Amino acid sequence: MHCIAYVHYYCYFIGCCFIVTCNTVANNYSTLLNVAVCRVAREVLNKAGEAVQCGVTTDEIDVIAHNSCIAAGAYPSPLLYRGFPKSVCTSVNNVACHGIPDDRPLCDGDVVNVDVTVIILFATELSY
Repeated sequence: MHCIAYVHYYCYFIGCCFIVTCNTVANNYSTLLNVAVCRVAREVLNKAGEAVQCGVTTDEIDVIAHNSCIAAGAYPSPLLYRGFPKSVCTSVNNVACHGIPDDRPLCDGDVVNVDVTVIILFATELSY
């Protein structure tokens, strides 16, 4: 038995953190920060994605992602954003987006989407 994982990957950057300048060093530094935060988010997403299996709850996936994020020196940006209670968004089956992790175990054939968003100096969102 296995769960079907909807695989989708994307990054976005919050522009308020960019230094607007013609200085090449500052631009290269910003690029390096972008790469670093994407790498952390990808690592957190990989760990969360490995946990997507039948019988695992989305709450358990949230805990794994949260601990991975903190261990990497990042902060899960959904946590407490406008009252959102979890560190990731999990959408199962007919939930279009931004589902809240809960204690329902995943079943064979479930379509699962996990959104991971981390903050270091930039924000990056990945979806698996």
